[in-house]
Amino acid sequence: MDIEQAKELFAKYINDECSENEIQLLDSFLDSYQEKQKIWLNLNFANKEEFNKYMWSKIENQILEKKIKRRNSLRNYFKYAAILIIAIGFLGLLHQWLDFKNNKKIIDSENNITLLHENGNIEIINENMSGELLDSNGDLVGNKEKGILVYHKDSDVNKLIYNKIKVPYGKRYKIQLSDGTEINLNAGTSLKYPVKFLKGKTRLVYLNGEAYFNVTKDRKHPFVVNSNGIEVRVLGTKFNVTSYLEDDNINTILEEGLVRINGNTHYDVKTSTILNPGFKAAWNKKEKAISIEKVDVKTYTSWIQGKIIFKQESFNKILKKLERHYNVKIVNNNKSLDKEIITASFDIETIDQVLKAINEIHPINYKIVKNKIIIN
Repeated sequence: MDIEQAKELFAKYINDECSENEIQLLDSFLDSYQEKQKIWLNLNFANKEEFNKYMWSKIENQILEKKIKRRNSLRNYFKYAAILIIAIGFLGLLHQWLDFKNNKKIIDSENNITLLHENGNIEIINENMSGELLDSNGDLVGNKEKGILVYHKDSDVNKLIYNKIKVPYGKRYKIQLSDGTEINLNAGTSLKYPVKFLKGKTRLVYLNGEAYFNVTKDRKHPFVVNSNGIEVRVLGTKFNVTSYLEDDNINTILEEGLVRINGNTHYDVKTSTILNPGFKAAWNKKEKAISIEKVDVKTYTSWIQGKIIFKQESFNKILKKLERHYNVKIVNNNKSLDKEIITASFDIETIDQVLKAINEIHPINYKIVKNKIIIN
């Protein structure tokens, strides 16, 4: 991959549009640069993997800060991406290394719940600890309670400031926004949201992954979920959205109330689709079309209680859900299994117990090495 291709991928990364393969390409690009310059070795990192984690953390911080403070055109995103690439030179890395030395630790965003503040600072959230929730200026905006972030409605915030919470594989978390709306976040999910909703402004959040929304009713301020090219608009209701980048469809399942779904991010009441309780709307990313069907809502919301329900699902889709739920890497070398259809439900079982149960339905040959599962 050359510099120009890297610029394009960095621009996509800024907008959370990179697929897993594209992120791997960027990783390879950085890796080859480091290998050529021996930067990771010169800066006394233990290994290149440690250096990569640090670099991606720094880049993402800068992107978030840039994106929130200056909402420029796509051309400026490309310009910033080019600046980032150029900045990956020895002097720039040396400066970042000095910052890292001062912080005295690398933030492990792969295994921890992280909160990205509007100024680019990253805060690790311990889901078992309580305390005050401060903004980047040190002002109180909410509380950290066990398993949930709670933002205050009466905080002194008087401008639209976005934070971003990221939940890694193997974990779930909950957040209560300043209007009282509660959002359960599933594994491998990120949510960008305002620290405080402002009067006269649409309540807009950005989702990548899966979340269950219990939205506080406010007819004057619609609540909008923007997720990978679609918009779900409500006034007050309960619904689930599944929108992982690698999935073919973006699914919205309505439990209570009424929602409108747009196949783009520009709201138009004439072209929007109305969804009623007990139905699922599936937006196909490739065909740019929406389909509606009646479903068992509990099948799609059981993850909130830590359950996994597979109802007539293909084996390859099941594996991805298991990866997220158990924070494991699954390599399937038996592609003949991909289209096998499985119906099953699990609660407190370990990943080994799950695989043994699947093996009784469809025989599979697998081995577990630490957090990696290989199917032959």
